[in-house]
Amino acid sequence: MDQQVLQSLAGNPAAPEDVLVRLCHDRHLAGMVGVREGELPDAVVDAIADHHDPALITSLSRRDNVSAAMAHRLAEHPVAAIRQAWLGAPRRQLVDDRYLTIVELERLLGITRSASAAHPDPVVRAVAARCWFDPPADVHRALLSDRDPTVRTAAVSPRHPQVPVDLQPEFLRDPVTRPVLARYAELTAEQSLALAQDPDPEVRGGLAHHPALPPATREVLFTDPDELVQVTILQHPSLTEEERTRRYDVCKAAAAAGDEVAEMVVEFFDLFGPDWLRAAPLERRLAYLDSPFAAFREVVAWSRDLPPEAYARLDADPVHRVRSASAKRPDAPPALLEWMLRERGDSRKSRWRWSDHPNFPTEVLHTYAGHPDERVRSYAPRDPELPPEVLARLATDASAVVRHAVAADPGSPAEVIAALLMDPEPSVAAQAAANPRLPVTSMRSLLDRAGLP
Repeated sequence: MDQQVLQSLAGNPAAPEDVLVRLCHDRHLAGMVGVREGELPDAVVDAIADHHDPALITSLSRRDNVSAAMAHRLAEHPVAAIRQAWLGAPRRQLVDDRYLTIVELERLLGITRSASAAHPDPVVRAVAARCWFDPPADVHRALLSDRDPTVRTAAVSPRHPQVPVDLQPEFLRDPVTRPVLARYAELTAEQSLALAQDPDPEVRGGLAHHPALPPATREVLFTDPDELVQVTILQHPSLTEEERTRRYDVCKAAAAAGDEVAEMVVEFFDLFGPDWLRAAPLERRLAYLDSPFAAFREVVAWSRDLPPEAYARLDADPVHRVRSASAKRPDAPPALLEWMLRERGDSRKSRWRWSDHPNFPTEVLHTYAGHPDERVRSYAPRDPELPPEVLARLATDASAVVRHAVAADPGSPAEVIAALLMDPEPSVAAQAAANPRLPVTSMRSLLDRAGLP
């Protein structure tokens, strides 16, 4: 039995309690069951705890998926390692989970965010400072003035409100917070030039974002030894398009001559657009509609307040990611959406699908069933009115890509999903195991074949 299939079954949202309990007899699969969404039945948590594995219990305690009664039982578990893992995990999560949100912190501690920001434990205050990105001004100032340096440091990031002017000198002196303060602090010309020569590239990179840079500072940054610093200053809002193009051409010439830093600048420059342009007024964004740089046009294309003629131009942009950003607007033309799916396909980096757009012309999907391109054929099962006989034919398609699409579709008949569990391609069988339409009898048969009691 392919382990990938059982892992997919562990994540199947329709798997009943008895199936989950049987899966938990395997330690690895128990870990997969433990991270399912929603509250787990007590019997399933018991089965996970039976492994006496603190790592599994720690993982459970980090999620809101255990009943209150079960939480009490774990806290008083006869095995000391289980008790310690359950009771100690929340504090470890505070320290270790860099992606903890302020909402999760409130749930984890059972107190308000304001109470956590004023908590007597500096670890709690530091975590509150780190993950509360929009605190009231008085709370933010209190955290920035905290007696504990870890709390003060945690309250400073590009996502936090700016440090008040009277506190900026202290944070500029701290090498940990200096990169952030370099982005916006009130600086003299001498301070700005000194930061442009700081040995830390993160400080120089932060400074390159500063909206008010003296010409002398900009000149230093244009020749910075770090390619990301150069990319950032080349995208600076103070540059005209003519100056930006001229300096970019200098980089291209240096890259052609073998300058490795210049090569990296050219490679990275057009990959991502500047944040300042995203927040710019409409008139300024429209000024970059014909920018020679795709990264700038892509930022404009993500706007949702452009006039129709601007969208029409972006819809025809020669660079795919620009067209893609434009086509994801709410009123995108159906013909454009259909073209994007048929000719370019969905992004592999996102679960968002072109056919999910409310303007997508779903009536064309059935025409894909006989398309010679396997990728295009794989979109046909998305048609909710696809005849059963056509879907059954696609389920036996020579292409695993097409069979995988049938196995993944929530509208595929239960018997078709069950049959795909036996597909010779493991990824197809795994996708069938994850489909909520999979019959429970098939789930149990799968466990029987795997030898799980």
